[in-house]
Amino acid sequence: MPGILSELKRRNVFRVAIAYLALAWLVIQITDMAVPALHLPESLNGIVFYLGLIGFPFACLFAWAFELTPDGLKKSADVTPEDSVSDNTARKIEHVVVGLLVLAVAFLAFDKLSTSAPQSTNPTVSEIHAETPPKIEKTSAGQAVQQSIAVLPFVNMSSDEDFFADGLSEEILNLLAKAKELKVAGRTSSFAFKGRNEDLREIGKALAVGTVLEGSVRKSGNRLRITAQLINVEDGYHIWSETYDRELTDIFDMQDDIAAKIMAALEVHLGTAPVTRGRPTENMQAYQKFLAAKSRSQESFDTLLAIALLKDAVELDPNFAEAWEFLAIEYWTRAGTALPTAEGAKLAFDAAIKALEINPSLSIAAAMAVSADPQGFTWIREIEMLEKAYADHPDNALLNNALSFDLGETGYLSEALSVAEHWVAIDPLSTMANARYSEALRSVGREAEAIAMMQNAIDLGDQLGYMRQFVNYMFAGDVEAAISAYKSYLVSTDQDPNEADTWLRAAADPATGLQTLNKELAGRDIQERAEFYLAFGHLDEFYDELEQSQDPNVVWNESDLILQLAISHVNKGLSAHPRYIPIMEQMGITELWDIRGPPDRCDKTTGIWVCH
Repeated sequence: MPGILSELKRRNVFRVAIAYLALAWLVIQITDMAVPALHLPESLNGIVFYLGLIGFPFACLFAWAFELTPDGLKKSADVTPEDSVSDNTARKIEHVVVGLLVLAVAFLAFDKLSTSAPQSTNPTVSEIHAETPPKIEKTSAGQAVQQSIAVLPFVNMSSDEDFFADGLSEEILNLLAKAKELKVAGRTSSFAFKGRNEDLREIGKALAVGTVLEGSVRKSGNRLRITAQLINVEDGYHIWSETYDRELTDIFDMQDDIAAKIMAALEVHLGTAPVTRGRPTENMQAYQKFLAAKSRSQESFDTLLAIALLKDAVELDPNFAEAWEFLAIEYWTRAGTALPTAEGAKLAFDAAIKALEINPSLSIAAAMAVSADPQGFTWIREIEMLEKAYADHPDNALLNNALSFDLGETGYLSEALSVAEHWVAIDPLSTMANARYSEALRSVGREAEAIAMMQNAIDLGDQLGYMRQFVNYMFAGDVEAAISAYKSYLVSTDQDPNEADTWLRAAADPATGLQTLNKELAGRDIQERAEFYLAFGHLDEFYDELEQSQDPNVVWNESDLILQLAISHVNKGLSAHPRYIPIMEQMGITELWDIRGPPDRCDKTTGIWVCH
């Protein structure tokens, strides 16, 4: 036995083994870091480990059987002790081992620093609005992860368009959002990273989430192959991953399983009510139309395509309640833009009623039915139904937008601010969320913050934000900044900005202001006239425009937008104007106050409504 050990030592087998193990460890560690960073299959880690494992005995056998001599590689049995240079080889191997150990230490130091370095804040969201950090939990493996997630759009691996993968990603996002303990980044923000090879850590910082779900979809006929992987953005490691090879008819079970696995991985406690997708339809062709509509609904260049797809879906399956509900939403949001106001409202009402006949529990459809009802609309009913739907779907962008708008329009400023703040926290890259939050901040007098948030919306691509920013600056007393913002608005809408300086400065002059505005605004639409009169402080003229906008035969009209504009500036004296209460009475809003309670800055202690 001593002789064998001595021979192993002479032939440098021990040194080769140590060098091999050091090299294999270094390669495995580098691979483990590179796989998530380069979005390579997680199975590559196992392959590299397996190759390193099976290579070890071959390396030892090679060291025993061969020796490196000045004349080249020879079999050890053919080398006489006098010709052996094993001592020199030993020193070289020792140098290699030392070098590998130095690299290993350097790698460990780099990995430690890169994972523990302080992270900068999201540059598009002001620090003063940073939300409370999400709750930290421990997984069963002992690794700390945040109970928050962003669902990135799954990669389409099929030959057809992306709509199926996009729609499926949104379905999973909505399913996860049902878990009250789990913070889910909004659709607009998550899908902003579609097609962009961004570092997952940067995505996590931008969306303020601790984990990211990504995956791919391959569809061939009625067969589906879906891969999904949950990644901890702090270190890039996979928390969970799985591949599904199923029939298309199994798609709802797959969604349920993905959601359940994620909940388990993040230790989200759901009690006795786990989230489930259910089976909204048995017609897979109708469901594919539904997914396509979800994807196309976000594309502003063809606003009616989603409606056409949904009409196909309900024709294929007339009992597809969720498709009817989505159709009501599409009609409701397109009324007054892609569709005439009255027509869109009537179509939304009919689709919502049909959805409720099939499934009375659809709270968004119930809210649409009340809001679009041409006969029975009241403010109290609309806000009550929006609040009920919002309680069921607090992450829904439509509900966040509608509820914050309605609460602001009717004077409940603090509540509107709370909804808008929640919305921008879960969907920080949404232009509308940033704009709505800016309006809510402005309504409570936080003007500097309102300007900062509106700039976020502009930076994210909101061209109309320049006009809102113009009003913000005017109310802040910064005429030069207001003029600059308005000229940017003109440029963004392909209008000539060259003459704006002259008439805007004349409009800001108390001696020539009203006369200049009356001349300049002649022929412009009613909302723009109201906005300018308000910005320059001509309240009587503003209320003239508001009263002229009233039309009791139309469900939605310009008065809603103008009134919301007025409410968002109540701190400038609009609510104390003698014409404010009569307008509120005319629109039925004081009736809402009587039932729901007084709004901000108004009371009825003397028996009549008084606003301050």
